[in-house]
Amino acid sequence: MDRYKAFLNYNLMPAGLIKFISGAARSKGNTLAFVLIFMTILSFLMLPIINIFNYSSMTATKSKNALIALNLALQTIEEIKATPYDEVMSMLPSDRKIFEGEWISGDNGKIDYPAYYKLFSKHIEVKADKDLAVPNEKIKRVVVSVYWDELNDERRRIAHNIKLATCISSEF
Repeated sequence: MDRYKAFLNYNLMPAGLIKFISGAARSKGNTLAFVLIFMTILSFLMLPIINIFNYSSMTATKSKNALIALNLALQTIEEIKATPYDEVMSMLPSDRKIFEGEWISGDNGKIDYPAYYKLFSKHIEVKADKDLAVPNEKIKRVVVSVYWDELNDERRRIAHNIKLATCISSEF
């Protein structure tokens, strides 16, 4: 029977593993303490790395939201430029239109805004250029503001906005 155990130990287990197991048996419990110390040190070393991933994820979300808001503002300005001059009007300050519903329509059907875009709202302000140094009643100044909220590190909401302005004319 001893020959059989020796055969199994020799053929099935690598020599380094046999030495490790036999050495661990001689250490009389020191291995558990060493493993606990090692795991504690490793956990302290992993905390900064985990924080880096958290910070980079939040930064990526902020960049994505700012890019979406900028594109929505540009799209709104293009829609206003395609509107007849006399129909371009301001929204009330309390009115903010959420980006939902139909986005693009054409011969092949329609495409709705993605659900994520409901986080964004817009406000349009139109001013006649009478307030400028050289008044011109044929030009309107249009300011499009896009608003959204984000959560910061402490999970508090922070309001953000992007404003884009353009001028439209009654004459081409």
